[in-house]
Amino acid sequence: MRHRWWIAARAYSFKVGGTQHRRQGFLSQAEAQEALDAARDAILRPAPAAKPPAPTLTLGEAFERYLKAKARKKSLPGDARTAKHLKAELGEQTALGDITAARISEYKGKRLAIAKSKRRAPLSAASINRPLALLWCLLTMAAREWEVLEAVPTIRLEAEPEGKVVWLGADAEATLLSRARGSRNPDLYALVLLAIETGMRRGEIPGLEWARVDMSRGGITLASRSTKSKRRWEIPMRRAVYGLLAARKDRAGYVFARRGWDSYRSAFETIAAKITTAPEGKLLTFHGFRHHFASWFMMNGGRLEALLRILGHATLTMTMRYAHLAPDVIAGRKVTHQ
Repeated sequence: MRHRWWIAARAYSFKVGGTQHRRQGFLSQAEAQEALDAARDAILRPAPAAKPPAPTLTLGEAFERYLKAKARKKSLPGDARTAKHLKAELGEQTALGDITAARISEYKGKRLAIAKSKRRAPLSAASINRPLALLWCLLTMAAREWEVLEAVPTIRLEAEPEGKVVWLGADAEATLLSRARGSRNPDLYALVLLAIETGMRRGEIPGLEWARVDMSRGGITLASRSTKSKRRWEIPMRRAVYGLLAARKDRAGYVFARRGWDSYRSAFETIAAKITTAPEGKLLTFHGFRHHFASWFMMNGGRLEALLRILGHATLTMTMRYAHLAPDVIAGRKVTHQ
């Protein structure tokens, strides 16, 4: 489109799209020129169009989308339970943009004020942080990938103490295995024994494939896709594990018919009731088996480098927490494990 501009003393005139625009009565030609320049800039360089408002999502809709995007995540059932908790606390129909730093801080304060949880004690820092971490992941995805949030609100996590090194005494271990044998869950004993004797994680045992079990060499190879560190490593079979696996007749597909932790959670909590770990008498958790294996490995004279390979740690620093349990460090203390 062509534009024609005219200016005379104390007046200007121009035509745009067949429409004449004229203004006069300026005090000077310079003032008329300044006004013409401003009008010309407004036409030739219009202000950028306003950015359309971002689509809105409720917390419930956002979690539905998030869980679909994370469908291959191993911890998806746990995330779904945490999402259910957050929707109940923050409101499933709450707009994502209304979940501000102040609202999150209020939720966190409510959790910190709980004096007695299901374990009859205040919530641990880990229990406080896990829902907050999931919420942060959700809000970050909403801002950076879905573009439905302008910014991610500040979320402050509680400081978590360094992981404790714990183990089961011989009597506690025997009691636990006896209870597992008597459980109505037919695979619970095998699950617990594998955890005690290999140090494998809770998420690695139920999904163990027979293709990863080499009975001739006496080793279990964990594929990178099934491990927390996304690294492949091999675990030697101890006698109890070899006997357990050799006795199982069906060796096709997966070692366990039910491959999700939810199939074992209730049964494990039943047999683990009142079972405590050394040295501080804390209640046993399934992850405690990993510390139990590593602790007894070192107390019976194992080497840190070998333990690193068995546990699949990325660095020796992670394994060093067990170094103080080596017999040459515990001067004068005799340690035996049945």
